[in-house]
Amino acid sequence: MKRITALPIKGESYLLEYLGKKILVDGGYASSTLVPALKKQLGLSKIHLDVVICTHSDNDHAGGLSDLLDQNAISASEFWLPGSWSNVIKDLVEETELFYKGLVEEVKEADEEHLGSLSSEETQAIDWELAALSSNVIVAEHLEPPREGRRLQLRPKAQVGKTTAAVKAKRSITMLGRSPGIARRAAELIDTSERIRKIALSANAKGVPVRWFDYFAYSKDRTAAGGEDFLRPVNAKELLVPPTQPLLQFHRFIALSRANRESLVFLSSGDDAHVDVLFCGDSPLGDGHHYSNSFLAGQRTGKPLIATAPHHGSDSNAMAYGHIGAFGSVAFWIRAGGKPEHPESAYRGIPAGLRTCTHCRHKKHPLQSVCITDKCEAFSDPLAWLTVRSHDCSC
Repeated sequence: MKRITALPIKGESYLLEYLGKKILVDGGYASSTLVPALKKQLGLSKIHLDVVICTHSDNDHAGGLSDLLDQNAISASEFWLPGSWSNVIKDLVEETELFYKGLVEEVKEADEEHLGSLSSEETQAIDWELAALSSNVIVAEHLEPPREGRRLQLRPKAQVGKTTAAVKAKRSITMLGRSPGIARRAAELIDTSERIRKIALSANAKGVPVRWFDYFAYSKDRTAAGGEDFLRPVNAKELLVPPTQPLLQFHRFIALSRANRESLVFLSSGDDAHVDVLFCGDSPLGDGHHYSNSFLAGQRTGKPLIATAPHHGSDSNAMAYGHIGAFGSVAFWIRAGGKPEHPESAYRGIPAGLRTCTHCRHKKHPLQSVCITDKCEAFSDPLAWLTVRSHDCSC
């Protein structure tokens, strides 16, 4: 059996059950809603997850993972995390005060042009700036994917005083007199840092191995590698030690800045299932001008495809639908999370019978899980192997 469930929580979180494995892809905003949803879906009071994946650090994807392992009901075998995090985790956990002081100093000293681009409201402007700044990243050639994780072995320092280093850093940034856009983005990056730090602390405390999936290594030759037979990366290489960013004058700001093209994408395929499942995260499924260079170029699946809506059905990722359509025939689309205006026209233009959402602000539907099951058996009716439980999607 292969089953994908979009969990009925705020934010985006998917549960894949396949080959006896339970794989969680992102965790929505909060573990306080994620854990009850997992218990209800699986009918279990204690849950072991074989893999926990964080596609990127946005709060609606990573927030629920920050203290997931602190819940007594949850255990995990591995975390699969963005390789770019490895550049900051050690300092974030072991030298938290110094890390945030360094970030504040970067915001104070760095030039307006670069920080302004990284603080833009336009996601592609951020992507272009990061692409330029990371062009000198050097990746070792011909490294075999490790296919196993390592424990982080971090030595966190105890907090001194009642005020956290993150709160102090936010206060300091407000006093710098930088433009409102830069000050706002810096505060957002501190929140991002805290999510990354808490996920690392949790995995470290529980001794859960971490596997790194690096977009920059992929971007050098556009060849994905690593993962497992049941789930593999589309736009990343699995590396034991991801490449380090060059020490630019604001390398912390760069390492923490989000770029949608770097949001990890994973594909679940296999000969013992009728469908492939594509987890898109917030990725546009491509890079370059208007994201026109598909991450799926030269690839094709002959199986029906279940795909998650790129970036919650936002039109900013409208080009992704063409990339996915060239890769395979989508039997069903699933959408979760997003802003009040989501889904937008690109997603709503898909025939209603081929798409669904965990909730619908347009039709005022409440949160409800979307569960699609491939029974992985032979049927005379070619549609009988697929069952869908969800809202009827007609907006």
